[in-house]
Amino acid sequence: MLLPSDRGPYAWLDADHVLIDPPAEHGAVHSIDVRDGKDVVVFRPLTPPTQNPAGPDWDAWSVSGDLRWAILTRLDAQGTETDQWVYDTRDGSLIAPLNGSWTLAPRGDVAVSFDGGMIRVMHLCDRRIVALAARSGTMFASDSVGSLDGRYLAVTLGTSSEDAGPESLVIVEPLAGSVAMVNGPRGSVHAWSPDLRYMAVGRRGYHDVAMRIVRLELAR
Repeated sequence: MLLPSDRGPYAWLDADHVLIDPPAEHGAVHSIDVRDGKDVVVFRPLTPPTQNPAGPDWDAWSVSGDLRWAILTRLDAQGTETDQWVYDTRDGSLIAPLNGSWTLAPRGDVAVSFDGGMIRVMHLCDRRIVALAARSGTMFASDSVGSLDGRYLAVTLGTSSEDAGPESLVIVEPLAGSVAMVNGPRGSVHAWSPDLRYMAVGRRGYHDVAMRIVRLELAR
């Protein structure tokens, strides 16, 4: 037993460290060393200053792969994202608002956006944005899953049903600036295999998610 918790780990930092967010510390992220159980706090959500331009409440936060930055997200009463801010995990300060909706890559300080039909990447350190590709369609990004080596981010655009998969699947290699798109995939990506040769994809069924294993070919 490394750490008692009523919630499972949500991500692997590397082969020896797993990230958890204990329910008793709402929003805090701990790194647990699976070799000796060493517990290190890598992120705590900010306590807003009196004059907080982003408002007093946050509904979601995610920490960059290098643990240096975080993206804080606020939602409205309908669950729609209203704004995002970059947060400095070292001194606990808000750095800058973000234009659009951004998802963090599995490694480094890179974020990815799919707004307005454009696939863009940004380094959080200087917020410099580079456009990688354009896509057709208007569906929102509904799911994102990083590969276990942190190299790729698979993002599903649109939702699935009993009879049809989502609109498209985009696989981004953020640090290299590479993009691949699959139109009409069988389902949303739920997991990568460790060797990156297979994916588990699923459609929303009437009672549960209908899963299948698909073979993946990535050009090297």
